[in-house]
Amino acid sequence: MMNMRIVTIQSEHRDSDSKEERIRNICETIKKSGESDLVLLPEMWNTGFFSYDKYSANAETDSGETVLALSDMARECETNIFTGSFIEKDGGKLYNTALFIDRNGDIKGKYRKIHLFADEAEYISRGEDITVCKTDIGIVGMSICYDLRFPELYRALSKRGAEIMLSCYALPAVRAEHWRILTPARALENQAFFASCGCAGVNEGVEYSGGSMVVSPYGSVISEAKKRGDVIDTSIDISKAREYRKSFPALCDRILF
Repeated sequence: MMNMRIVTIQSEHRDSDSKEERIRNICETIKKSGESDLVLLPEMWNTGFFSYDKYSANAETDSGETVLALSDMARECETNIFTGSFIEKDGGKLYNTALFIDRNGDIKGKYRKIHLFADEAEYISRGEDITVCKTDIGIVGMSICYDLRFPELYRALSKRGAEIMLSCYALPAVRAEHWRILTPARALENQAFFASCGCAGVNEGVEYSGGSMVVSPYGSVISEAKKRGDVIDTSIDISKAREYRKSFPALCDRILF
């Protein structure tokens, strides 16, 4: 597959909604979005990133209600889904976890957030594994929010062959400009597409940034969400990343210090 359609669902968070309502709303939005090759969701969209006191109560396994609902959507809509993240419980620990679910509803890749931000680290455990998976849309590298500030992770994804890097995030609006700067930088320096999906709305008094975007391997923004609850529709040709790396092999000129 070369050309593909990406649907990015920048859901609007409302503290008054229940977890079940958020899951139902996301599934309805996926159904309404039509045929696609990849659907992206935000970080902790089903619970709220800043709802720290609810982490434990809302935690679930990778076969829990959220993942089961999204697996059903992947099969029904015949699309891949980057699930955004949820609080995963495993072995007595909690993780901020994102999955890549293929068109058959199967988990193709799992990534547990490595770089934990401030208060988050008091409640959940750090992931340890870098995640790259081969899919029918190309080689995918996975990340979550705060990871964006650490270019070493994306270089590692690139070295493992990632052609499109994915991230979900729940960024405060006061740092929105940081996302606009760093996302194109990560794409450009690794000569890869970068697709990200963020939360909108307000969670525990913190306004989210929104600003979900898809960026080309040249560092140019192809599409960007402009308002709360935006669903952006983007078509890309994944082969452009491969062609760019061949025509301008900057990654081969790296010198490690």
